[in-house]
Amino acid sequence: MSLWELAASYTPLLPRPEAVFLRLLKLFATGETYAVLLRSVVPIYGGFLIAVVLGTALATVAFFVPFWRETIGVAVSFFRTIPVAGLTILLVIFASSRILPWIVVVGMLFPIFYEASLGGLAAADARELEMARLYHFQPRAIFLHIRVPRLLDYLAVAAKTSMGIAWKAAVAAEVIAMTRGGFGEELYYAKLTLDTEELFAWIFALILFAKLSEIIVSRAFRRSQ
Repeated sequence: MSLWELAASYTPLLPRPEAVFLRLLKLFATGETYAVLLRSVVPIYGGFLIAVVLGTALATVAFFVPFWRETIGVAVSFFRTIPVAGLTILLVIFASSRILPWIVVVGMLFPIFYEASLGGLAAADARELEMARLYHFQPRAIFLHIRVPRLLDYLAVAAKTSMGIAWKAAVAAEVIAMTRGGFGEELYYAKLTLDTEELFAWIFALILFAKLSEIIVSRAFRRSQ
């Protein structure tokens, strides 16, 4: 904090910590802030859930039908390596700015949940699997009682790390695609007007909401285990 104060005294555009804190309090006291939050949260959580379902479903297919693993792997490699900005610019040609954050979040998170699901399914205890075969357990029972618990462990870790990525991807997509009404628009106009107090306040609000989302998702997965 002292370093920030010192830097602010020599850099006119860098706001002082107390000024940013007061602006942040002002944001939280304004109803419009929560409307902005809602407009950004919907595609973040919606895209997150779609990525979980899609990644888990395709990983299950790839695990039990090895023929599909290479085919699905091509799409996974594409989404894993393409940067957020590249994917957003590519998609802005075909999709509206309102739907774009949804697609970008799914694209960024799908590989994480796909690979986590593959790892979880493969991590089932070999001794438990052998015992289940000796006692002639049905394949469905083996899947539900031996593979699924390990799958949930892996998904819980992936969910915690991916929520922060979801926020960054969604807001970056909003900025690039000029999506109206979300965090991205607020950051863009604060930068455009050189209102650095407002810019820093929105950034800190974004960090706080992203951290809160991580906690919520982590607890939700812990309860499901």
